[in-house]
Amino acid sequence: MIATKFRALTACALLWALPASAASSVKASSEYKDPEGTTHRAAMAFDGHLQTAWIQDNEDGELPWLELGLDRTRTIESVSIWPGELSRGRRSLRTHARAKTVTLIFSGTGGDDVEIEARIPDFSDAAPGRADIRLEEPVQASRLRIRVEEVYPNFVDERAAIAEVAVNFVSGEVPSQVDKTLGWLDSDAGKRSLEREKERVEELFAALSDNDEDREALDELIAFSADGLAALHSRATSVPYGFRVHAVPSSDIAVEALLKLKNPNGIPGVELAAARARAKSQKALELKTEMFYAYQELLGGASPVPNWGRSGWEPGALRGFGEPLNLEADSLGQTYVADIGNHRVQRFDDQGALVGTWGACDAPDIANRWFLGTRAFYVTGCLPSEADGGFVNPLDVAVIPGKDGDSFAVLDVTGRIQVFDGDGKHLRSFDSDLGSSPAAGVGGQGFLEYVKGRLVAVLGDEVGVYSLTGIREAQFVLEYGGASGVVGLKNGKLGLIQGRELVMFSLDGFEHGPILGEAELGTDFEYWDVALDDSKRLWVLTDSGRALKFKKPGKLEWEGTFEGNTAKPRFHVINGVLFVLQDDAITLTNTGTGS
Repeated sequence: MIATKFRALTACALLWALPASAASSVKASSEYKDPEGTTHRAAMAFDGHLQTAWIQDNEDGELPWLELGLDRTRTIESVSIWPGELSRGRRSLRTHARAKTVTLIFSGTGGDDVEIEARIPDFSDAAPGRADIRLEEPVQASRLRIRVEEVYPNFVDERAAIAEVAVNFVSGEVPSQVDKTLGWLDSDAGKRSLEREKERVEELFAALSDNDEDREALDELIAFSADGLAALHSRATSVPYGFRVHAVPSSDIAVEALLKLKNPNGIPGVELAAARARAKSQKALELKTEMFYAYQELLGGASPVPNWGRSGWEPGALRGFGEPLNLEADSLGQTYVADIGNHRVQRFDDQGALVGTWGACDAPDIANRWFLGTRAFYVTGCLPSEADGGFVNPLDVAVIPGKDGDSFAVLDVTGRIQVFDGDGKHLRSFDSDLGSSPAAGVGGQGFLEYVKGRLVAVLGDEVGVYSLTGIREAQFVLEYGGASGVVGLKNGKLGLIQGRELVMFSLDGFEHGPILGEAELGTDFEYWDVALDDSKRLWVLTDSGRALKFKKPGKLEWEGTFEGNTAKPRFHVINGVLFVLQDDAITLTNTGTGS
């Protein structure tokens, strides 16, 4: 049994040639000599550098393999593999074949060989990374062969490449030479080397601050960040092959310099530093890498957004990160969207042009707040804000009709409700005081609906009813769990989707029972949504692509199909036109049922 864990990371390149250890040895099925004359030897997969790699020669027949002769018989608890050729980071990751399935063959003790098959994750969809293969039981061995059984198909050159291999990197004993090498940093000579490194990093930082296109300076800074202090690598030649990556940490000051420069071309250095790190240090560097990627997206600037939106952070773009975005229509045919991933509310006119945005929207920025926790850093159109007029993951918008024009209210993930006038001026904020907390990934736990002169908030399995001035008039708990959709019914009651039933409630919490169910809707769906059109007719849209219009609940007036992705559908209807929010954009379909 093998437990495998991995992290997504990348790198850029600087090559060091290190002498082989007399106490350990390496060999390979073949070694590739590239057109520039560099031979990518087996030793490059054990030299402690993530920017060098062993690459097999293109030989037919024999499966490629790497073999490590340890300095003595050792207890092996884990084997770590950095697949691919990482000299140019993500750009070079796909240039060579990367192992998909490997067989680890442990031998050299006089007994039977131990063979373990392991699957290596495909990092090409994200970034280069490390596969940590933990052995269910420790193995005694003096030799390890890694045979590549299968490779991932998306590569340019069919030669397999492995950047680094380490024994007991995440668990198990390591040779005493590792501690001796790291201990050298506390010596006078080691401290002087660290000081020279610091001075050199400062010089490189200054050079890149003046000219961010100084490629040589950037490559040197990346090398410090990815593969650490060169003087320490020289000391690490006394460490047996298979353990050298243990003895050479990345340069913290180089990583910080790259982060301060915010040069997107420096991302590989930070990612490889994370690939080399472990535990909390690795997680911290991964977060910084995520922030770096988000900054790169932000630095790329805004791009044009078509009417009715697309996925993104620019004005008019929408971002749900897989969450369904709730939308509502006003009496002028305008559409309001709770743009949950951009911490804002956006209003589109009847042609799909953006005509209003609300939130803490001084400028796009980077955030990682997501519901009541965090997620990977991302670019957001507005910063999450608990100040009046700002939002933290707005969940729903309710349009409030009025004689002098419509106003609107917004519920966000903190449980706060804010009311705005028709021009978008903030009028008031109040807390729903509902104890339930919505969770990301559920796909519909928070709703706000205007019903009979009141605002009704639904969070999880709790419902609160409020006056437009924020006075709570009622609160109740849903006996059979939360709702996945909400609609204010024509009769002033509340309709809540629970499973495959639309259940009617009075605003005091009295349950009247289902008014739609499988008898009217069938069973060919899982998720669905309900809405009233501008004539107060009840509509249903299912994730199986069916659209239904009811003259009144239970009396079907029209049925048709909707083409598109209707997973966890959200929609409204104006004059027979379905406005469906899918894949962070609004799609219009004319059903022909309007006046």
